Amino acid sequence: MRKIIIFFLICLSFYFQYSSSMAYEEASYNVVHSTDTYEIRHYKDRLVVEVVNKNDDNSFRKLFRYISGQNNKSEEIKMTVPVTQGEKDEGYYMQFYLPSKFTKDNAPLPNNPDIKISTIEEGHFAVIQYSGRASDSNFFKHRDILNQNKFNVNDLSAVAIGTGPGSFTGLRIGFSVAKGLCYPHKISLIGIPSLKILANSVNEDNKFIIPMIRDKGEFFYTTIYNTELNEIIEPKVEKISNGFLDKYSDLNYSVLTNTKESFEYIKSLNNSNLELRKETLSSLNMIELSYESFLEKRFEDLAYFEPFYIKKPYVF
Repeated sequence: MRKIIIFFLICLSFYFQYSSSMAYEEASYNVVHSTDTYEIRHYKDRLVVEVVNKNDDNSFRKLFRYISGQNNKSEEIKMTVPVTQGEKDEGYYMQFYLPSKFTKDNAPLPNNPDIKISTIEEGHFAVIQYSGRASDSNFFKHRDILNQNKFNVNDLSAVAIGTGPGSFTGLRIGFSVAKGLCYPHKISLIGIPSLKILANSVNEDNKFIIPMIRDKGEFFYTTIYNTELNEIIEPKVEKISNGFLDKYSDLNYSVLTNTKESFEYIKSLNNSNLELRKETLSSLNMIELSYESFLEKRFEDLAYFEPFYIKKPYVF
């Protein structure tokens, strides 16, 4: 199995002796691939408190003081795992993940100006675990082990991309990047419809799935899939307003949206017992579909492959 490593993440497994009652909450993730040396994990957005090492090797101590109460609320914060280290333009950094109850709005502000609160965006990470002191030498040792296993574009057997429908600009950029990787290196390209990716985020054994991706205002991209994810109707842009969902109320359907705003809007129109769910439109839900296409050699023609656009009823 070929791998795409987007970022490097070093997970440090420390054995703390500060308090036997301290709970170590761990950031949630899904393992998409593993070897004897490392794992490829998918993480959602995470809030962290971070400090850049200024050649004093005190990063861990500074962060620990922050969670011990040296913040604007004098609040003690439970330790979490993993502790992460990495490298940026300004130097090597260390991060503590904040417990899931915190957001940028309610997280205590650090007293130390060297510390900042930031968000690690959702993505796939290569992870190696080890025990020992939180020292630069230990970090560099295991970073080098991880780097020895890294891959470049020539290691790829295929690239998968969501084909749309969706944002015109976003699709054009995504296709340009995918083709730019595939064409010069003679890599196969796999296309997966975006509505099918959303539909694949759930496991419905006996229901038809209606994925909906908002286009503009009351208009949504939508289609219907059966339990085998076969397309029942051609994807289209529909105006979703009062009464639209009534035709599905007596049948076995599940409606999926991919944002909180879309979910709340569709919920306000749902006057029946129709099941409505909010799921993430994530590359994680492409893995199974892409691998199936890879095994069956369902590849796209790089010269003619284009994003899937739908003519919009409000555009003339």
